Order: sequence, then C-alpha cells, then structure tokens
Amino acid sequence: MPDLHAHDVPRAIAEFARVLRPDGFALVTCPDVEAVARFILDHGIDEVAYRSAAGPVTPIDMLWGHGASIEAGFGFMAHRTGFTLATLARQVLAGGFAEVRMSRSRYALWALCLMPGCRLDALRADFAETEQAELLGLEEEEGGVGFGPA
Repeated sequence: MPDLHAHDVPRAIAEFARVLRPDGFALVTCPDVEAVARFILDHGIDEVAYRSAAGPVTPIDMLWGHGASIEAGFGFMAHRTGFTLATLARQVLAGGFAEVRMSRSRYALWALCLMPGCRLDALRADFAETEQAELLGLEEEEGGVGFGPA
C-alpha cells in the first residue's frame, strides 16, 4: 500500500475487504515509519540501514521507495504515504476487516487482516514456517498487537 497516496488507502482497503471471501484474509507489509524515524535520529537519513538483495537500503529508500529499484524501472517500489502500527490498524478496521493482527520486524510492519469468518487455525499450516507465524498468536507474544471491535 505504500505506493498509494494517503487519500487512496481507505478505498483500497475497502476493496480488499469487498473482494475477499467471508473467511478470507489479507497480509500487508509496509515500512514502519516510527522505526525509520528512530534510525534517522540515531544515524542520519542517508546512512545505510541494511543491505538487501537489491543493494544497500537507507531511510530515504524506506520512506520514499528503493531508489536503485525505481531507477531500474520498478516504479511500484515508490512510496507515497506511510504508516505507524496504530495508523495502519485503524485504516484496516475502518476498511471493513473484523480484526487485524500486527507485528514489527526490523523496519517493517506486518498486518494480518482478517475477515469475520476467518479461522486462525486454518491459517496455521500456511504461516508455520514464516517469520509472520507470530501473527497467529499475538495476544500472548511480545512484539505483536491485535486489534478488533471494541
């Protein structure tokens, strides 16, 4: 979703919810603006934060898109908005999902967006060997947050 303008995000999330089956889910990842801001305060905006398969990544790349990838013709890597854990959760719930389970990994946010009929036990096998497996039990684990209807 970072390649959308901020005003397009609610419509995109609502469309995800509209086209998913009642037992469906969406897995969303995007840069964690808070983590990137902490890195900028500690190290500067153009210091390399990490190296990826695409090359070095700086806070500028995380906030506005990986420059080398965009230059190479991968325009979908451009970012036009950003999220914190709380702002992404609010957008997902307002867009029609019944629950969202959030986690952070380094400089990224992960959101498991659940439709009302989605059963977590049905997802366990698909997520078991992934870094996002913690999204299935966030209430008990540190580092994750679950949001749902009040």
